Amino acid sequence: MIPIKEAWDRDMLLNAVPVGILVLRSDMTVLFWNNTLAGWTGISSETIAGRQIGEFFPDLVSPKITMRLCAVFEQGVPAIFSSQLHQYMIPVPLGNGRMQNQKTTVTALPSGEGHYHALFSIEDVTDLVNQVKAYRGMRDQVLEEMTCRLQGEEEIRQKNNELSILHQITQVATSSASVDELVTLVLGKVISLLGFEGGGVCLIRQDQQNTADLIASQGLPPEFVEVVRTITITSPQVRQVLIEGSSLFFKDQHQLSPIFQALGFKVAASIPLIADDRVVGGMNVVSSQVHQFDDDERGILESIGREIGAAVVKTELQQQVQSTCTRANLYLDIVTHDVNNAITATMMYATLLTETLDGEDQDIAERLLVGVEKSGEIIRNVSTIRRIHENHTPLQNTDLVRVIRSEAEHFDETRIAVPSGEVMVMVDDLVAEIFTNLIGNSLKYGGPSVRVQVRIRDLREMVEISVEDDGPGIPDSQKEMVFNRFSRGDQDCSGKGLGLFITRSLVERYGGTIQVEDRIPGDPGKGAAIRFTLMKGSPTKGN
Repeated sequence: MIPIKEAWDRDMLLNAVPVGILVLRSDMTVLFWNNTLAGWTGISSETIAGRQIGEFFPDLVSPKITMRLCAVFEQGVPAIFSSQLHQYMIPVPLGNGRMQNQKTTVTALPSGEGHYHALFSIEDVTDLVNQVKAYRGMRDQVLEEMTCRLQGEEEIRQKNNELSILHQITQVATSSASVDELVTLVLGKVISLLGFEGGGVCLIRQDQQNTADLIASQGLPPEFVEVVRTITITSPQVRQVLIEGSSLFFKDQHQLSPIFQALGFKVAASIPLIADDRVVGGMNVVSSQVHQFDDDERGILESIGREIGAAVVKTELQQQVQSTCTRANLYLDIVTHDVNNAITATMMYATLLTETLDGEDQDIAERLLVGVEKSGEIIRNVSTIRRIHENHTPLQNTDLVRVIRSEAEHFDETRIAVPSGEVMVMVDDLVAEIFTNLIGNSLKYGGPSVRVQVRIRDLREMVEISVEDDGPGIPDSQKEMVFNRFSRGDQDCSGKGLGLFITRSLVERYGGTIQVEDRIPGDPGKGAAIRFTLMKGSPTKGN
């Protein structure tokens, strides 16, 4: 016999746990029914104790349950009824048509008579089941998203590959020096993009719109290339591409021309090369492998066709411009040479006239000499402008004082004050033109008694140079325009024609700035000061 206190403590303990506890005798009589089960089912312990469990819960005496319970009663073997196969041993409604999910463990409890009672431990696992379901839902959603993501990544990878090819094609299109080089490189990129074996590009003749010439090919037999080197635009398919500007995609070998079939090709694409709605040629690519042209591929190929077409026209125009510039420079060289020869002869004769004539005739001869000198100056300025645009030699460390002194020697040095010492700046061999123009303008337009002074001031990383004269100066209204090409201003102003335009171009070429100021601030009539900056160079050893 179990002492009363011990039985009381046991019952108190089993009634306190949040797990349903049920004890059955081998004849399915309820021996114990704890408070948790009473709360779940609404059946009190007093009502159910000592009665058959089947009266209240018929499923517990079903054959599939009793067969497993026999092993507990007779052999003392435990049994577990999972929530997955046995969702609820004791049905407990939760509302909204849902039932409590349960996990039931049955343990053998010795009865003292050589048999066993069955101790049911019933856990409410509804929240756990719901969490598992939610997890499975999330897992399935993640798997679906991962599948979609993998598919998307594959599409992105393919798009990136296509964009990379397009970028390479664009680079080739913008950097190629000739049309032949352009189409050859682009054709190779397109064949690589599609994984095809060969292709060709033809361009329509500008003087014969019904004829096209094959100018690039890859992976095609030489004998085939010879046959199609010149294409007459007569067949419907050729006209559709080269006249109407429509693409053709052949997915069936029987759609191809007999010569392509004979070469073993199964698919092909013909893409017009279009520039500004004008067809300039066509590109054909072929493969011996079966290939389906999807919408994206078709769009990319047609975009490539437009890119090539625009690049072909651009390259042809560049070649025409280059050819025109070359001819223009040749004509300019011829004209400059011949005009300079004529000017030299004319100046010689004009000088002789000024020395042999007198009076009004001598005055006319001197004016003639001045006019001829101006013509020579114009030729020299034009040649200088051309050199500015053509000469791209790097800037060199140069002694500016030596340059100034060298240029001053070409004028009346008694009227020019130049600095001494050594000042290094970063310029090229055209820098002398700055001082030729500035000193020359001051002496030419400043009057017979004008004096010129060149000053240099250190500005840390830059050097400021001032070419000042005490001539008539430049009015404030004209200071902003004297550097403009062909600006002349008043006849009495220092600085005329192209000289100051060339000067500004050179200063900006060297990374400096230039402006016109009054020699005496606020008094334009007391002379002009042209001030500009140049980048400082490195001093030579010993300085």
